[in-house]
Amino acid sequence: MNDSQTKNKHLVVLIHGLWGSFKHMNSMKSVFNEKFGKIHKTDNDLNNIEETIFFAPIQNTLFKTFDGIEIIGYRTLVELCHFVENFHKQNRDSKIIKISVVGYSLGGLVARFVIGKCFTECKDIFKDIKPFVFITIASPHLGIQFYDKSKLNSWILNPLKRFLGSTFLGKSGRELFIIDSGSREPILVRLCQNEYFYALSLFQHRILIANVKNDRTVAFYTAFITDRDPFIESGNTLRYFFECNIPAEDSYNGTILPRIVDLNRLNFKDKAPTKDEKILIQQWFLYRIIVPIIVIIFIPFAVVINMCGSLYSYIGTLKYRKLSTKDKQLSAFVKEKIALSNTIHDFVGDTCDSIINESAQKNKYMNANEDDLALHKSQNTFVLQGGDEDDSEDDGDTTISSDLQFLSKQVPYMTANDVEMWKKFIDKYSHNMDLSEEWLKTFHKLPIDENRRKILRNLSKVDWIRVPIYVKSINAHSGVIARRGLNKNTPPTGYAALEFLGLLIKYLLETNES
Repeated sequence: MNDSQTKNKHLVVLIHGLWGSFKHMNSMKSVFNEKFGKIHKTDNDLNNIEETIFFAPIQNTLFKTFDGIEIIGYRTLVELCHFVENFHKQNRDSKIIKISVVGYSLGGLVARFVIGKCFTECKDIFKDIKPFVFITIASPHLGIQFYDKSKLNSWILNPLKRFLGSTFLGKSGRELFIIDSGSREPILVRLCQNEYFYALSLFQHRILIANVKNDRTVAFYTAFITDRDPFIESGNTLRYFFECNIPAEDSYNGTILPRIVDLNRLNFKDKAPTKDEKILIQQWFLYRIIVPIIVIIFIPFAVVINMCGSLYSYIGTLKYRKLSTKDKQLSAFVKEKIALSNTIHDFVGDTCDSIINESAQKNKYMNANEDDLALHKSQNTFVLQGGDEDDSEDDGDTTISSDLQFLSKQVPYMTANDVEMWKKFIDKYSHNMDLSEEWLKTFHKLPIDENRRKILRNLSKVDWIRVPIYVKSINAHSGVIARRGLNKNTPPTGYAALEFLGLLIKYLLETNES
């Protein structure tokens, strides 16, 4: 077909996290589709449209996320290759010209594994697809480690959490704590080198989103890729100062703007406002009575469930673990499953007995995604009532709108002022790890080990747009992507964070020259 008649497509891959499913990414998909589903290039030619297609792998759900980054990554790789090959076969008038990858939580690490294979072992499929944006949201790039210095935490809770996390989350848990043993380096260290680093460097843009508070799963420092954490060091008692110059303010669906923290304005002497006595009593009752009761009841049940999951993962990955000791055999095995020839649609995956018949799963995926998209379309009129989940904090910031409607506003074209504001914003948040930055002088380094120092050094060799964000929610790790869906319980600040990310990608797409 003539190049002028070919429909250019931008593929966005959405990878969920630990103990999750592809449905966790539905809110993100809906917001992104609204913000940059169709991009008119900056030449204002209405016929020059680049459409976005979304792909959320479905093979790694629940217990399967315990299997370790490598096997989760290979499952995802097989699905992705299959999707791209079949898309081009079934859409002769369309061509995927760009790929962006978004990883949430553990999915950010899986995404780094996948791209490393896409542009090396699977380059025949991806050779004509340009790596565009790589994004991680609340992903533990430096693994998980606890640095809280309080006596209760350092002597009892932190060792207990480390033991539980590394024992009852299967191979993935050991990898996150960087205690995975074997003849090779820990996988988090390998992911910052060789083919994985090469693939990461190919992307035109890289973005990090890190929660500053109430993310009890992934701390700020590891999501931000830094060896400093003002929020751990201060016990999260600092007053937050938010970015005043948010680009494209008119493109948000309400009065709530993303609460992006200005790190250079953080100061030990400037504490958050003291809470009133009533709130303090409520918190004391919650954390000293209610929470311990829930923990006593919940932990035995959770331990049993996770033990079953770990056992399931161990048995299900026996074949993989034998192959993983011999890289060449493993690579050949996976290539066979990806089927780089024209017979890709005939393969039946059996990697670790977890990659199932892809032709059947393709229909399942398409139907599930269409159903979810239709559901979100029907929910466009949901009205947010009464604000976000209260994290018992009165920060005196923007009042939460009582009439915020989801996915209802037409995204306007960028003005010259929008472009200028985005340029300044990106420049500022691409350099917030420069040694000249004030916050790096104010706060002390964490006592990270050599493995984490190596990861930090290597990942810092590429440029990142680093965004520290505050989501007002009891569970910011979930709220930052509106994991439970877009409805009246969605934290407005979490929804605003998704809108911000969608608008940032929209700007990068519209100002991209190719």
